[in-house]
Amino acid sequence: TMAQLRYSVRTGEPSFPRVFDKPWLDYYAEHPEAARVFDSAMAAGSAFFAELPGAYNFTRARTIVDVGGGNGALLAAVLGSHPHLTGVVLEVPHVVATTRDRLHQQGLADRCEVIGGDFFASVPPGGDVYLLSRILHDWEDERCLALLRSCHRSMTPGSELLIIERVVPAGGEPSLALEWDIHMLANTGGRERTAAEYHALLDRAVVEPRGLRPLPLDVNLLIAGRRE
Repeated sequence: TMAQLRYSVRTGEPSFPRVFDKPWLDYYAEHPEAARVFDSAMAAGSAFFAELPGAYNFTRARTIVDVGGGNGALLAAVLGSHPHLTGVVLEVPHVVATTRDRLHQQGLADRCEVIGGDFFASVPPGGDVYLLSRILHDWEDERCLALLRSCHRSMTPGSELLIIERVVPAGGEPSLALEWDIHMLANTGGRERTAAEYHALLDRAVVEPRGLRPLPLDVNLLIAGRRE
């Protein structure tokens, strides 16, 4: 897709469909081997998973819903550090079987349910904490709003939303977020955002920011809650 980067920069549209003749999610759904390579690439940048259990207080939670949770690795890290928790992974249907197998291999099958579905339409209710890890950067603003509003409908007044993304520094300091911004544009049409841009999205989705904490690899944890 980088060979067509000029097209993306000029038009603001992803170059992935020009190279592979279809959007990235459709392509990976039809090409399991390519999807496995994609999963491996995501895992290589997941050093922050081990830090999340200590970056947020999960002691008062009971159920964690990982929206677009991939192979369940992030949720597994949280459940492994907090034996009192149970979890739910929501993913696209073609990923569900692989995620179930991996959670079973880690001994978490009895504490974690894996559900296939469309997170723009709905997310599972009943969560005390909802995770959105490297999901919003895949999409342009209106799709992000649809997803955030979907989370809002399922959240209770006491639940919180944990957004994990590379936040673009407002002052232009060096950051991996700037490189990933180009990567997301070319592949998905999404982008990385500043904290102010995330706050604006949250405000429109009736979700309020409650804190921003650093994680490894220039990743940030944005904590938000449901606003009535």
